[in-house]
Amino acid sequence: MCSQREEGLSSALAVRTEPLEEEEEAVPLIPAVPVDASKAGGSVVCNKGNFQVWINPTLDPCVATCARKHEEKHIADFTADPNYKDICKGIPDGETFNYKSCSDAGRFEDAASDLEIDCLAKAIPGASAGCQKTMQTRKDVTLPNYKKQVRSSCGC
Repeated sequence: MCSQREEGLSSALAVRTEPLEEEEEAVPLIPAVPVDASKAGGSVVCNKGNFQVWINPTLDPCVATCARKHEEKHIADFTADPNYKDICKGIPDGETFNYKSCSDAGRFEDAASDLEIDCLAKAIPGASAGCQKTMQTRKDVTLPNYKKQVRSSCGC
C-alpha cells in the first residue's frame, strides 16, 4: 500500500458544463482546484450535496461510455464509504473534493481505472475501426499510466 502522505489529493479535475436537469440551462461551474480541463476525461463533481458525473465535452466519444463508467464507479464507492458518502455536503455545485489520503486516492482510482480498462477491453472488438485504436491506447497506455501517476504522487 502507499506511504501515507496525508495531504488531500484532488478526486477529480474538471469543470462541469452540462445541465443538471433537462430543463435547466447549462452553466459552467468553477472547480475546487484550478486545472487544465483538457487533461481530465471526466470527474465527480458535487451538485446540491450529492455526487454527479461530469464528462469532458472534448473527450473522444469512442471512450466516453467507459469513462462514464469509471466516474460512476467512483460515485458507487464514495456512496458506500462512510468517510466519503456525505463529502459533498456544503461543497458548492460543480466543485470537486479532495481525497482524505494517498491510500484512498490509490484504492479509488485503481478500482475505477480497472473497471474502465475492463469496459474498454469488452467494447473494442465491436467498435468501429476508427475507434479501436483510440480505445486500445486508452486501455493499454493512458489508464495504466494514470494509475502509476496517482501512485507516484503518493510516494508509492
